[in-house]
Amino acid sequence: MDFEKFGQQFPRFSDLSIRDQILIVGYYLYYQEGREKFFISDVREVLDQHRIAYSNLGGYVNSLLSKKYIKQPRNAKKGEYQVTTSQGDKRVEELYPKGQTFAPIQQDINEIISIIGNEEYRKYLEEAARCLSNDCYRASIVLGWCSVIFTINEKLKELRYSVITKALLDMKKESKKQPFKYFNKNRKVTNDDELFEIFDSDKLMMILWLNIIDKQQYERLMSCYKLRCHASHPADIEIEKENALGFFRDIINMILNNPKFAVKSKKSNSVFSDWFFPKGKASRF
Repeated sequence: MDFEKFGQQFPRFSDLSIRDQILIVGYYLYYQEGREKFFISDVREVLDQHRIAYSNLGGYVNSLLSKKYIKQPRNAKKGEYQVTTSQGDKRVEELYPKGQTFAPIQQDINEIISIIGNEEYRKYLEEAARCLSNDCYRASIVLGWCSVIFTINEKLKELRYSVITKALLDMKKESKKQPFKYFNKNRKVTNDDELFEIFDSDKLMMILWLNIIDKQQYERLMSCYKLRCHASHPADIEIEKENALGFFRDIINMILNNPKFAVKSKKSNSVFSDWFFPKGKASRF
């Protein structure tokens, strides 16, 4: 979603104060472009690109800081800011149409769902979206992660089994580079079932080895995976709205909307294969 479409969600965006427009730009950079932090120059670039008049951006940014609509994160560089404060969220909600909820990530999920051809894949992502909209954050994260692994499986299935096996063997031989130096498993993949048996964390390492993702994306996706584990097992860790939104922002940008994961195959297996949930049998987990 580009900024023009993003801004159209807010009635009479052009009539809003410069301060509110800057706040909305900050949320756009966060939710749509995945930038956790931004500079005044980033805001200026968006405003200039869409021919939105402004003056004294620095003064308005200071006003946003004083009202705690934005914040300066720890160890931030000079002039670096961050949105998603509780006061900022409340202000954006006030600017949004009455009776509706500001949920750009939800809209992104819905857009992705609309173009999914595989019925079973779409079913699980639709359920994740319903969980998210009903504040069931743990459930939404677990189902969202299923869509990640489904997408990775589909991409890996395009490769020859020999290519996957070689990647696993080469990863084991690597003794210096992180994170591969910690991989010490003997695996051979000759069919889809053996591919599905590979742990999620190992699959993330494999797509890094194959240069489908980069090191920074790997680290962010590992954080998503750990959040998925926290969500699916009893723990004292609270999972809040911001955690779920950040999770979906990352998996959408790095996996679900990533052109590198576009697959050619038309036939796809269920997100939950028989290996994970054998028909007529109790789960092994």
